[in-house]
Amino acid sequence: MPQSRGNSDRHSLAAMFMRNDKLPSVAATKTLIRAAFLLTNGADRPYIKLGMNLSEVDVLAVLARSEAGFNCSEIAEMTLITKGGITGVLDRLAARGFVQRLPSREDRRSIRIQLTEKGVEFCRELFAKLVDDDEEIFAKALNPAQIKQLTKLLTLVVRSMEHTGESRANASEPNHGHERI
Repeated sequence: MPQSRGNSDRHSLAAMFMRNDKLPSVAATKTLIRAAFLLTNGADRPYIKLGMNLSEVDVLAVLARSEAGFNCSEIAEMTLITKGGITGVLDRLAARGFVQRLPSREDRRSIRIQLTEKGVEFCRELFAKLVDDDEEIFAKALNPAQIKQLTKLLTLVVRSMEHTGESRANASEPNHGHERI
């Protein structure tokens, strides 16, 4: 019985994937995506256990680096979050008592975001747990020299992609649930 066009298309698609899966770049991409997913969304990650997401942790980390706080635009520039997603993240952090919005002393139209005392204490505990967790994750798989090498290699990939991205400055920003990936 002759093959229908649909079966032929599926066969050629499957064959294409079999060829592509053998490419080192495809294997590296798949592995990197899987590692990033597990590192950021693993059920045993300290912030996941506390009912938080990566965006909230990212904002807390930025705010923990400044006593004076930042405005929303500054936070967006320093995080993985789009400007449109900052408000929702800040609302959730404020509801938990971790951040406060204060009028700027320099510009009455601007609002500064700062950690509350509760936020400072929470960050001390959370980020200490995260560092310990990260150390444990990497120590299970790599020795210190390998970790340094991995960091160097990933930095090269990131720099290459960021440099390439500059030529796409006018392209629309990828947006997946208000978070950049």
